[in-house]
Amino acid sequence: MVLTNSILTDMVLTNSILTDMVLTNSILTDMVLINSILTDMVLINSILTDMVLINSILTDMVLTNSILTDMVLTNSILTDMVLINSILTDMVLINSILTDMVLINSILTDMGHHSRGATGGERRGEEERGEEERGERERRREERRREEKRGGEERRGGERRREEEGRGERERRREERRREEKRGEEERGEERRVGERRREEEGRGERERRGGERRREEEKRERV
Repeated sequence: MVLTNSILTDMVLTNSILTDMVLTNSILTDMVLINSILTDMVLINSILTDMVLINSILTDMVLTNSILTDMVLTNSILTDMVLINSILTDMVLINSILTDMVLINSILTDMGHHSRGATGGERRGEEERGEEERGERERRREERRREEKRGGEERRGGERRREEEGRGERERRREERRREEKRGEEERGEERRVGERRREEEGRGERERRGGERRREEEKRERV
């Protein structure tokens, strides 16, 4: 009977060991599942990070398109300025031709007076008047040249101002682009920090859960 009691005690211990092995197998299965879930969470975090990067790239592409549009507009404005300059040059040439025509008309008028046999006094008076008219025309032509020169300087000054304004606008856009890139980097850094905190909290919860399971197993073994 003592031997039988010892055998029964061994069988009870064997049953307890087998129960512990079953529990250990269940715990290992749960750990494998938890590892798979954590792996999936890491993959999801990587996908979200890639989406943030893609969004940043698309924002840069929109800014590049805006800069190219501004460049096309600037090119159109410069083309218009070249056309306007060409028109002004043609107007100056037309004015010069008209002045020459006035001189030719004056010469022809003088020749007509000479051909009609005017007296010496009349010829001298006409010559003096012709000289005065030519002097007046020369004076007007000189004034016109000064005005054209002044207008050319004003046009060049306006072009320089427009170039400086264009440079200021480009600097402003570059500064905005730098601020947006910095803001994007800060947002990505914040997302990484949030992901790290989340992973730390998940790891802490997992450790607490495993500790609770170990305590329950020890209590079961003590009861057995």
